[in-house]
Amino acid sequence: MAGWASTSVAQTEQPASELTPLNESGAAGNVEVSLEGNFLRVDLLADNLLPGAPHAQHIHFEPGTPASCPSSEHDADGDGVLTTTEGKSAYGPIQVSLTTEGDFGAESSALALDRFPVADDDGMVEYGRTFELSPDLASQLAGMTVAVVQHGVNLNDSGEYDGEQMSELDPSLPLEGTVPADCVMVTVAAAEEEPTTSTTAPPPPPTDSDTGAAPSGGMETGAGGTAAPQDGIAIQTVVALGALGGLAIAGGTALAWRRRDRSR
Repeated sequence: MAGWASTSVAQTEQPASELTPLNESGAAGNVEVSLEGNFLRVDLLADNLLPGAPHAQHIHFEPGTPASCPSSEHDADGDGVLTTTEGKSAYGPIQVSLTTEGDFGAESSALALDRFPVADDDGMVEYGRTFELSPDLASQLAGMTVAVVQHGVNLNDSGEYDGEQMSELDPSLPLEGTVPADCVMVTVAAAEEEPTTSTTAPPPPPTDSDTGAAPSGGMETGAGGTAAPQDGIAIQTVVALGALGGLAIAGGTALAWRRRDRSR
């Protein structure tokens, strides 16, 4: 049989990127982000987070503008705490909510704390998930520098999210539950097309993907509230954060980098 010309997608290898702690969280770890077609893969390993607590995490960027991680200079009111809204001027709006399962919309799942990973007893989060994006969002991501941000810092060392100050994103949540804990800038490599000759059909797309509502635009992080149900998934903001300690992390991981040495 004569061979037919096809196009295969070669994924550019990228090293894992190191997390930078924010709000004196002490968080550390690595993130890998890769894009192949409309399939986005995110692998994350972080430690020194608040044990037994959910940690919201998102991909942020303003389309057409490279994202960056905030510094103390972004603390607009000078109170020593960098809020999510204050950091937005650096990293931009949410584009993908890195949930453990189901919907991952920028607005609908931004505060879905029942579907974000929970740190284990040692304060570690190990996360991996493949997302099937809309063609438009995948196109925007290709070659873009984005920020991956995790949230949740125990500012008063009480061992839980509490305190009198409430979140600017949702007044029913403590500020500690939504302030940024760490950030990393990642440039998402655009896939390279390589002409090949084959006598067989092209391989199918990855089968371990999760689909959700394709984000449109991005979350205006100054707006709070509870998202309405979407695609049959009940989205709710969980106020009793302690009840989330048993949340299972879905999706597994496929880390291509080593865990941090926890023997210290």
